[in-house]
Amino acid sequence: MRGVVSLLLAFLAACGTPTAVDSGLLRVSAGNNSVRLSNHSADPVSYLIATPGFLELADPGPCTQPGGCQTSVPAGGAITVPYEKIWGYAPGERRAVVIHWRGLGGTVVDSVHRLVITLP
Repeated sequence: MRGVVSLLLAFLAACGTPTAVDSGLLRVSAGNNSVRLSNHSADPVSYLIATPGFLELADPGPCTQPGGCQTSVPAGGAITVPYEKIWGYAPGERRAVVIHWRGLGGTVVDSVHRLVITLP
């Protein structure tokens, strides 16, 4: 019985936020103190990445202002974002949210996507 309980607890722990997720537009994976964003599309994808706590307190509205949200992943390309560049990141942070959309800067070509990833 103890083995069954241990197995069940391990399974439930594995069902948490994954360290790699895919929206169909971006594949996002975390490891080695960085987050990798891989663009599956033929268009550039703009993004912002922040901790859930940061997004609870701050409006990512700078994307709509001149000079805001200059971060993008080129068509078919990939980039790596160090944990220190995640808005609101502090050592020990366990999750990040990647908000992304097809297009550059504040220009949204289609819907806005949101992925939550575990920071190992």
